[in-house]
Amino acid sequence: MLVLSRLFLLRLVVVLPVLLLSACHFIDQEQSQKEPPFNELTYYDKKVFVYQKDSLFALNSGQMHEHAENHLAPVVAYAKSHPDFVITIRSFGTNAKHSTMSSKQSDFQAEAVAAYFWRSGVSNVLRYAGFSQGRFPVSSNRDASIGRENRRLEIEFTNES
Repeated sequence: MLVLSRLFLLRLVVVLPVLLLSACHFIDQEQSQKEPPFNELTYYDKKVFVYQKDSLFALNSGQMHEHAENHLAPVVAYAKSHPDFVITIRSFGTNAKHSTMSSKQSDFQAEAVAAYFWRSGVSNVLRYAGFSQGRFPVSSNRDASIGRENRRLEIEFTNES
């Protein structure tokens, strides 16, 4: 009996943490799937989707992450349901001292999103531009954690008809 209970306890000690970790991972996945990776702002005549650039791109890179297409899927669906709206894609950098982000890199990021829209069959008129050196900041650039908010990508839908 003593041997049986030790064996049972040993299995319990080994298996229980694995089950708990699996459950926590599953819960984290559910929560991350529920929270969109963007902020959606609606104004009278336009709608804007705002992404933090690190959710779509590697730091200081014009190459989109593998999961970026999944993050952009709701915007593509919105574009296809509103084909008369003009889409303006703006990529913003920061002017923090540590930043090596150039205006060209911001342009490449905006262009990469526009190219993804074209490949996805979005037929809207598309405009894109990149901004760096802290143009149009939404927060201070005192340090990297605060300036992160300025490293953003805005996708604006405007009804210009």
